[in-house]
Amino acid sequence: MFKPYYLSLLVLFWALQAHSSTTPLKTAPIWLQLPNAQQLSTPSQYLRLNAYAQQVTLVSQGQWLDIPAKLLKTVEVWQGPTHLMMRKMTLQEFTCHKARCQLPVMHTDQLITFRNPSEAQHKYQVWLGQYHSHASAFRRSLKLPLNSTRLTLAQDHETYYQLPHNEQVTTYFSEAKKLKVTVRKDLTSLIDNGSVSLYINQHPVSIINIGDQQANEYIQHKVSTANTDYIAVPKDSYLTVKSHAPTLIKLEQMHRGINDTSAAQKYHERMFNPYWINNLNETLSHVYIDAQFNDLLNFNFAKANPIEKRRHQDLLSTISTKRFIWPKANKMTKEAHSVVKQVTVKQAPRKVLNRLYSSTLKQDALVHTLNETLTFDWANLNRVRNYITLLARTSEDTLLTAITPEQQFTVQLTANQHFTKITLPLAFNINTMRFLTDNKTIELAVQVDDLLPLPNNELLYIQKGTLQEKAPALYAHLNTLNQRTANAYLNSITPYIEGSPRSPTSDSQLNHVNEHRLLGNALQYLNSNPVEALPILKQLVSSPNFAVKKNAWQLRVKALERLNQQRLAQSYLEGLLQSFDSHLRIFAATQLITFYQNNHNNYQLQGLCAVFIAELTQCTKISEQQFLLQQKYLAALWSVHDSQGVLSLDPTPLQVSNYRSLTDPQPQQKDHYQITHFGTDNVLGETSQYKVFSVSKGKGITLKATSDIKLQFRARALWQESATSGTQWLHIDTRTKQAIMPLYSDIASTAQIPTLSARLSVASESIINLKKGQTIYIHSDSDSFVSIRALHKSHIDTPQPHTDAVDFLFSTPFDEIINNPSISLQTLLTNALWRLENEQLLEHEFIALFARMTSEKLPVDLATLMSRVKHFGHWQASKEYSDYAGTQLVDSDAILKRSLAEQISRHSSKNIQLDGVLLRANHTLHLDISELHALPIKLKFTFAPTELQPNQYANVLIEAANQHVVWPVTPHSPMEYALTEDQRAHSHISLNWINPYVSQLLNVSIMVFQQGQWQNIDLDTKQLFYFATQQQPTVMQLQKDQVLKIETINEMQRAERVIFHPAGKLFLPSSHSKLSRVFSWQLKPNTHTLSASSPVTPLIAQQPKLIQQPMAQTFIDNTLAMDGNLTHIEGFMRYGRSGIFETSEPLPANHSLDFGIRLRNNNKQHWYRIEAAYSLNNHNYDIYAVNAIHNWQDNNSHWFTEAALFNRWQDSSVLSQSQYAGLARFRIGESWRNDKSHRHQWWWQPFYYYTSVSTQEYLDDLKINPSIFGFYRQDHMHGWQAEYEYRYQPWVDNQVSLGMGGIANQDWQSFDNVYFNATVEQYYQGQIFSAQLQSIYKFADDNRPNDTWRYLTQLSWQTLYDFSDTTAGWVKLSWTQDWFNNQHAIGFEVNLGNLQNTGFAPFAHDEILFKSLQLSHFAEQDIYGH
Repeated sequence: MFKPYYLSLLVLFWALQAHSSTTPLKTAPIWLQLPNAQQLSTPSQYLRLNAYAQQVTLVSQGQWLDIPAKLLKTVEVWQGPTHLMMRKMTLQEFTCHKARCQLPVMHTDQLITFRNPSEAQHKYQVWLGQYHSHASAFRRSLKLPLNSTRLTLAQDHETYYQLPHNEQVTTYFSEAKKLKVTVRKDLTSLIDNGSVSLYINQHPVSIINIGDQQANEYIQHKVSTANTDYIAVPKDSYLTVKSHAPTLIKLEQMHRGINDTSAAQKYHERMFNPYWINNLNETLSHVYIDAQFNDLLNFNFAKANPIEKRRHQDLLSTISTKRFIWPKANKMTKEAHSVVKQVTVKQAPRKVLNRLYSSTLKQDALVHTLNETLTFDWANLNRVRNYITLLARTSEDTLLTAITPEQQFTVQLTANQHFTKITLPLAFNINTMRFLTDNKTIELAVQVDDLLPLPNNELLYIQKGTLQEKAPALYAHLNTLNQRTANAYLNSITPYIEGSPRSPTSDSQLNHVNEHRLLGNALQYLNSNPVEALPILKQLVSSPNFAVKKNAWQLRVKALERLNQQRLAQSYLEGLLQSFDSHLRIFAATQLITFYQNNHNNYQLQGLCAVFIAELTQCTKISEQQFLLQQKYLAALWSVHDSQGVLSLDPTPLQVSNYRSLTDPQPQQKDHYQITHFGTDNVLGETSQYKVFSVSKGKGITLKATSDIKLQFRARALWQESATSGTQWLHIDTRTKQAIMPLYSDIASTAQIPTLSARLSVASESIINLKKGQTIYIHSDSDSFVSIRALHKSHIDTPQPHTDAVDFLFSTPFDEIINNPSISLQTLLTNALWRLENEQLLEHEFIALFARMTSEKLPVDLATLMSRVKHFGHWQASKEYSDYAGTQLVDSDAILKRSLAEQISRHSSKNIQLDGVLLRANHTLHLDISELHALPIKLKFTFAPTELQPNQYANVLIEAANQHVVWPVTPHSPMEYALTEDQRAHSHISLNWINPYVSQLLNVSIMVFQQGQWQNIDLDTKQLFYFATQQQPTVMQLQKDQVLKIETINEMQRAERVIFHPAGKLFLPSSHSKLSRVFSWQLKPNTHTLSASSPVTPLIAQQPKLIQQPMAQTFIDNTLAMDGNLTHIEGFMRYGRSGIFETSEPLPANHSLDFGIRLRNNNKQHWYRIEAAYSLNNHNYDIYAVNAIHNWQDNNSHWFTEAALFNRWQDSSVLSQSQYAGLARFRIGESWRNDKSHRHQWWWQPFYYYTSVSTQEYLDDLKINPSIFGFYRQDHMHGWQAEYEYRYQPWVDNQVSLGMGGIANQDWQSFDNVYFNATVEQYYQGQIFSAQLQSIYKFADDNRPNDTWRYLTQLSWQTLYDFSDTTAGWVKLSWTQDWFNNQHAIGFEVNLGNLQNTGFAPFAHDEILFKSLQLSHFAEQDIYGH
């Protein structure tokens, strides 16, 4: 026979199907209650807008909005994190399909404002979309041996454990566990920020940073918002937690489920630390090696679970940093006002329960004042996000317009004392943006997420193993960066082309002995006369014997150093760096390190060590120091990763990078200043790109320190290949003094400004310390480009960069400057150069300057400056001889009779066989052509460059007939210059070599045209010397103080010395030298460039071209649309059967069948339920039932209430009239959860019962329904009931409940009974199974002679099923056994309602079991057809 419960079994088998997929749902948005905008109203799918009205809704991260397409034609849509700053959305941002459009998935919490710009009223249907995920698997909180703090929020209590600053706690795990670690900071501490480090068996597995943003929802405790991480602990392990700030910590253990392992959220093993950090290499390879960013761009915030979002954020913080942008110069005519200061930024509100909590956060920002327009450019950065961030503040409401080549944004700002931030979506090919405002002042900051040159991840850094072992991609990338630096350095030097080594003779031993003999001779000359050692050493450096070659090079370098030719020695060593002989390369590099360190050539030193980082052990420490000087802290950290030498060197990189597990943090350094400027330009270097301020005449920089600050200025000028002056000047003025810094515009660097298509000069540097309130003004009369950087205070004495700026003593008489010993040589020479450039240095001052220099030892790092000053003078043969014994012509071509400079030049010149007369550096050569002036005349110049730079050239100044001609001479072939008739008529020609360089030779010869061809005229190379005897010395009568160069010839060898001599007689006795001549140093204004060679062709910095293919926005369709504000209408059918199992005679079972309807509605925290039913029974009269129930639960406390009224009617019968019974009750209680797993609940309710049936009427008609009358109820017409329940749910799919309660007698003072129950409920693939044991102890009373125990057991099952596209409901089946009365009951119920339209929102707070799991199961059925 078919039984009704057979149907339930069929339904059970049908329902045991499950599907596990992420399910998109649409729910009614929650609208803000304006104007407060903090409280949230009841959700509603309808957007109603009156004339010029607006409505605001919150769209959280991972959610989207679904709106009708026609709305976009009549309503403005604005988006922003707060109502203080919102941007108008464009049609291009929406994804539309048919008649609906969707807003993109939000990356962060956003407010969306719908604004009606017209008088018309509008009503639209708006849905909030989101993917519903399974419940979190982290539910069981672990205890720690620490003091606890309980944070309370409405019904939820969370237990955190207090971990003081620099304290740690260790706990043991015998089994493998997955943990969720949640940390908060105790904000009563004065320590800024902080972190928590976790170690498994002393191995670091996680570092969680904690900030200072307060969680305002916790009233009793001042704590920060929570940060989390997820770790995997293997079995038999110790977990150590160490704090780096006063911290509250909570550990939660993951349980997938007892039976239904698919019930909880799926977390991939690879996402847990330390697995994630130990397998980061592939991702770093994509980013830094392949420049692939698709994983970042196409990250699906909608479908991602919390751990995936955490790892996405971890990756972004590892590879990128937020940088503020300066305005672009771009022909800026009005000065821009910027300030680096601490600002208070209003954060996006956080939704907690039914309220939005706003907070503020303090941070340093670069803020600009926008009055009309500013243009920003970030082409020097590699943006890793498809948006930029704006921070803005205004004192009055205004509109801000942002324009790009492809888009235009309108941003509305509301006046507020705090800054607000907003993001603007931008394609990755957009690198510039212009901002406009309607003549109202806006404080604006622009922020871009820039790709870091090296990853910044403390946890990765402290992982065990070498860098190559744990991150091969990073190791390869670090080598690439190092190679880029090495290439830039090698590109700047000229390789030395070695001559072919001499072929060894047949007697190699004899040859070897001969070379060592020559080395011995050179060594002797090195101590006595180094210049004589040079020809020997030039021969030996080509020896095939490496030992001889190396010794020869060592002696050659020492000889040049003793001859004060350090620059030449350095050039040779640089040339040897690319030698084919590795031993020679190492020798040269070792020597160069000393040169660079002595000369403060930091960038050359860094490049050199980049080349020899593997060969020279000292280069690791040197590179480390250079990175520290340049504040490239990540490079410093990773470069010493394997040795971690930086830890002992300087903790600054660790502190700046906030690596708290390795060092104690220092108080944050505030580098705040105000700056007025005219915009910035982008400089492209060989290894990097960066921004510089543009400075020109009338457009300077004013900088005011608002905190004590140390600044580094690096300035460059435009490279001027054919300039009339090789030096430009940058002025740095303060209230008390002025400073100048020379910019050598004729020396090209490899830096360039692409927008100007211009090369820049080499950089000059200056370090300036400013106290709070001090102001400096930086200006220049020529185009200059200045970079400004705040320097961190170092904890050790690291060598500081050389500074080129000196005090500007323009108002001080130059004689006082010269004679003041407290003034440095650099200051003296720089001021002299400025006066020479501006023709403000008199002849006698120029002589006095060099008079002082004759007694000074010039530091090597001032050689360039000194050569500039020398450029304005020349040696003139003196004509002030008053007496001498005679004269003698000396052939200057004889080797020993050449000057020292000529011998050095011939030693290092590429070609020493030149025709004609030598032009000497800083000398004027006078040619008398009076005898040839009738013939056409040419000057033929031959030029020999250095061995190292064959592409050099010479410039000759030809002066004749008051004409000045600069004639270039190249080394490839003789260059000829034909004299004009006017020049020939003048008869005298003066020649000056205006760009002499050591190791170069320049000769001139004369050609005349006669007999139909050009013929050479022999020029006498003999030079006039004055002869002195013992009786007749050479005497000079000097008319004024002079600097003299005295050349003498002794023993057929020429020597020279420079002296200062006052006016009067100068005696040159024969004891000093028999042959001598004197040159006087004279001022010769020279305004021609000093460049001696073509500039180096720069290597273009190969910045990573980010390969980004953004995923197209897709319209998310096939979703459930649920509006919890709608009324849930449900029909139900309930069947019951009860009877006695074992009797001597079979008794008929009691069957009941109910048909009814339920209406549910929800309004905020109020739930209303009305139900009506018709009940049939095979033993009793049918009845009608109408029930009304109201539930309320407070949002801010534990309290809840329930008010219920139950009504029953029975129609009249033959034996009785119609009857009525009613029950009213009011329940009040508290419910709270401790750490998710433990729920406690108690309640107390009074009740009142009424029935119209008397006892006699019931005895007369036994078919009266028991729900209308019962003997027990007759004796308990009113009373109260109380109950306490404890629920334990550490698993997602299972919960255990224990309860106890009691019911009072009608006297309200005694118990009628007390009861105890235990319930186990299990969720499995959409099914809920329940088993309950209940024990009731009934006390004896007038109607009950003895105390009795009654035991009940119940087994039940239910499932939620999808019946159609619009209806769904539950199927429930139960079996109950009353062991005391030996009775059983079977129940079967089917509910069917509009669940797809309402969801679970209309159901009371405790009405749905496993609410999240059931919703997942229901949505999967409805969407995917299961």
